[in-house]
Order: sequence, then structure tokens, then C-alpha cells
Amino acid sequence: MPRRGLIAVPPAEQAQLAQRIREVRRKAGLSQGQFAAALSCSTAHISGIETKRHNPSAAFLKRIAEVFRVSEDWLISGVGEMGDARLSGNGAVFIGDRIKQVRTRWCLTQTEFAKLLGTTRLMVKYLENGQKSVAGELMDAICQTFCVSPTWLKTGEGTMTEGRVLRIRF
Repeated sequence: MPRRGLIAVPPAEQAQLAQRIREVRRKAGLSQGQFAAALSCSTAHISGIETKRHNPSAAFLKRIAEVFRVSEDWLISGVGEMGDARLSGNGAVFIGDRIKQVRTRWCLTQTEFAKLLGTTRLMVKYLENGQKSVAGELMDAICQTFCVSPTWLKTGEGTMTEGRVLRIRF
């Protein structure tokens, strides 16, 4: 019996589900790490799903459909068309893209950006590449320091800034 929230997928269909998830990821042009970052999960989780070691939950499939704008029915059953499979409006599918947009908007190096946030350049690099997920404290620091909308940073929806004046002291 599957754990609560998991979809009971017969082994024969599990390969097809894994293939559809891989197809969404590839159509978006993302690595497993970047895809995982866009979905706020680990690369190991995506790898496990794509290699059929793990069954995704219904909620996870719904999140894939919403983030990558594909048909949830197609994703789950393979029936119908994939759908748009378009990226978010500004092309920044995963949070690492949006973090880089914030940094480059202010013409900051990774080192300068890291210093303002109280972290390391290597951490900024990992965040931008989708190799690390963004912890709540760091997300809050980015939003507060650079007057970035938390909704935009998390999902890409809305506008980047909240309309406040930004004053950075070096």
C-alpha cells in the first residue's frame, strides 16, 4: 500500500510517468538540479523519480504542472496534450535564475552579493546554479536587502520589486 499522498502507479506505467516528467524537464532546458530548485526539492528526489526508484505524490505532480504550465492530466495519465510547457513569464523558471537577476540588476559580483547577505560567494554560486535550495533566512535576507517581492522570488509571479526605495551600503 502506498504512503499517504502518493499515487499508486503500476510498475509498467511508472516508467511512462518518469519519462513524462523527464520530458517536461528537458523541454524547459533544465538540469535535474535546476528542475529540483524550481520545485523546491532535492536533486536526489528528481533523480529518484526519473529512475523509477520513487513515486511522486499527487501534490508534487500538481506542482510540476503549475510551475511548468503543463496539463496535469497529461502528466499523470499521458492522456491528451502536454500543454504549453512554457517557462514563467520572465524566463526565470527556477529561483536561482531570479536570484541572479536580483544580483545582476544591481551590478554586483557574487562576492559583493554574498557579503551583503552574510553568506559566501560559493553559496551564491550554488544557489544560482540550482545546486542548493534557498533557506528561509536567506530568502528573507534577499527580499529585505534588495526590496524584492517574496512572491516573485519564490514563484516568478508578479514584479521583482515591491516599489520601495533601495539603499545599499558597502
